[in-house]
Amino acid sequence: MNRKDGNTSAKTVKGLICFRTTSAVVGFENGRKYDKHLDDLVRHGYSLFGYAILNNRFNLVGRFDHYRTDKNNSLTDERLFIFGLDYHPHENIRITPNIRIDTYNDPEFKSDVEGRLTVQFNYR
Repeated sequence: MNRKDGNTSAKTVKGLICFRTTSAVVGFENGRKYDKHLDDLVRHGYSLFGYAILNNRFNLVGRFDHYRTDKNNSLTDERLFIFGLDYHPHENIRITPNIRIDTYNDPEFKSDVEGRLTVQFNYR
């Protein structure tokens, strides 16, 4: 429970389910935030994500998020897409070029497209 003041509170409810094989993972997460009582849904979002193993050095990765900040206004809808190729030349190094796309229902906001390079080092 998230305290807001002495008379009100907010509750966040989340769920996650994943399916895994030897060569792929797919998952779905759903979250909702309620104010005051469980009948008063305020924010809602869900995410679909996964990866597929191509070989011992490369994986395909992807993610889709949908988020609405105001239950009564579809203009607050936001969507995020991420696609990438995960390369691991060494067991402790990952290099992932990826594309991130943010889209909005509100016509005042333009879609954002970014190219990114994520480099991860694991120290063991």
